[in-house]
Amino acid sequence: MNAHMRNISFENMDVVIATAPISISPTSVYDKLVTRGRGGYCFEQNTLLLTALTALSFPPPTPLLCRVRWGKSDGQTTPFTHMCLRVEVGGGEYLADVGFAGVNSMDPIDLDPSSPPQPKPEGVFRTRLQSKYRYLEVQDRGDPTVYRALYCWAEETPCEEQDLEQSNWFSCTYPGARFTGQFFAARIAKDRDERHHILNDEYVVREMGGEVTTKV
Repeated sequence: MNAHMRNISFENMDVVIATAPISISPTSVYDKLVTRGRGGYCFEQNTLLLTALTALSFPPPTPLLCRVRWGKSDGQTTPFTHMCLRVEVGGGEYLADVGFAGVNSMDPIDLDPSSPPQPKPEGVFRTRLQSKYRYLEVQDRGDPTVYRALYCWAEETPCEEQDLEQSNWFSCTYPGARFTGQFFAARIAKDRDERHHILNDEYVVREMGGEVTTKV
């Protein structure tokens, strides 16, 4: 995950240009992200990770469709527009996500319900079950007693290939979807712990600790 996120950018240029719906077939994703050295968004990034883990003989990872909660109020509903993976390693289950452009761990997150909050270079993460949803949360940097939700997924609802196709199609074609009207790009530096972000005409560099070092 660490190597993936330091070498493949997050970007949605093809979504904004809207030449055609984004293909998330493994062949198309490999050609774009590896052969041509482009970036992509969550459906592309995590499809590539799923393909790589399968080729490395991991147990087949389980795709998860998520509702993004970052920056949303408790009463604000959101559609299923984010993809990540549940991966089995050594008898345990872990969350693996190389396609969330904001606050995100470059290491897997232990999904054991009894696991304590997990410190990572990017922040302190935990998962929490509420009703039928499992939430990934990060500790607020200003108040360690507060955790902020990144996204959630339906714990017991299976995610089929056609669900991913439909959610990807919505995310890259619907006029009101987040990625169709704004340009995003993000990359983690190869040689230092910095995140570089572009949102439309704004460029921001953040240290892993969250401090903004450059803003243009």
